[in-house]
Amino acid sequence: MPSPPHVRSAAIVVLERPDGSIAMQHRDDKPGLFGRNQWGLFGGGIEAGETPAEAAVREIAEELGIALRPDALRPLKTTRKAGGAYRHYFAYTVTDDFHGAVLMEGQDWRVMTPAEIENADVLEPHLELLRWYWPQPRT
Repeated sequence: MPSPPHVRSAAIVVLERPDGSIAMQHRDDKPGLFGRNQWGLFGGGIEAGETPAEAAVREIAEELGIALRPDALRPLKTTRKAGGAYRHYFAYTVTDDFHGAVLMEGQDWRVMTPAEIENADVLEPHLELLRWYWPQPRT
């Protein structure tokens, strides 16, 4: 699904531990930033020539300094953004408790339970995705 050249599609990852908690990023507080100062899932823009899955792996490496196994990345769904771009959502089960993770982008990060996420100021598209995701069977 290609996007118009002026709009970037994004790859976003639900980094979930086996207990159901999810890694969330407290986004930067920079003027003009989408979701400024809110909590959200990790991920970002897809670069020219990248598949959504390649972008997901790259973004997690850039934002948390950890390497995801591409074969363990599970596509969840794709939604359309304003302007014609897409959000490609993936899930990834983190079994090593984020060993070696270091925040490289954003103000903070933490692993949150669904209740904590519901009580945080979360980007609306990410919260909508999580509310859809939580009751889904895990494969």
